[in-house]
Amino acid sequence: MRPVVCVACLALAGCAATSGDPEVLCSESLDFAGKDPNWFRLDDQLASATQPLLFHGHVPGEVLKISTIERVLLLAQHYRLPIITYDEIATTHRGALAFAIDDNAIDDWYALRPLLAAYNARFTFFVSRWYEQGPQQIDELMQLAADGNELEPHTVNHLHVLDYVAAHGLDGWLADEVDPSIQVMKDHGLEPHVFAYPFGERNDDLDRAMLERVPAVRATGSHCKR
Repeated sequence: MRPVVCVACLALAGCAATSGDPEVLCSESLDFAGKDPNWFRLDDQLASATQPLLFHGHVPGEVLKISTIERVLLLAQHYRLPIITYDEIATTHRGALAFAIDDNAIDDWYALRPLLAAYNARFTFFVSRWYEQGPQQIDELMQLAADGNELEPHTVNHLHVLDYVAAHGLDGWLADEVDPSIQVMKDHGLEPHVFAYPFGERNDDLDRAMLERVPAVRATGSHCKR
């Protein structure tokens, strides 16, 4: 029997992990879930998953409801789907859930620790604007990593990549926005595996450049490969 959940929940169903390309991952947003009466679209997808499904959101407790996170974790538990981090996607050949949270609401991420522990869940956090974080937030990030969560790069300033490349060139974007966001993680003892494009924006030229730096990239929504 399916778990009882609110029927006024999700607007989007999740993407399969790769959309046909194991290096270009696809994710769908769960932000503002709760305004669409089609929650069981997600229920059905998790029930029949045969490969990892990717979801993401922003600012837990605001645009990403805590209740939405918990419902997804409950469904994954009910259907016995492992909750994996992005660095595990390539080696996971069964139904699974990969949940990411983006940007830099570090205190809000840290506040999820009891919920994640209750479900034995590990998330991937794509970090932008690392340079703006104070010592407390850096400590929180490192504790999240110590808990088994994954920290991955999301550029320095979270700018629209296609506009930036048009103005400054691909090499300018890589030098200004990408390489420092990877290096700061390495400086903290982390080894990036997946890069998330800001706003999900990508093209083949960007992919080629990024895949020289990390094993995989993540796009979202209409920017995913079809």
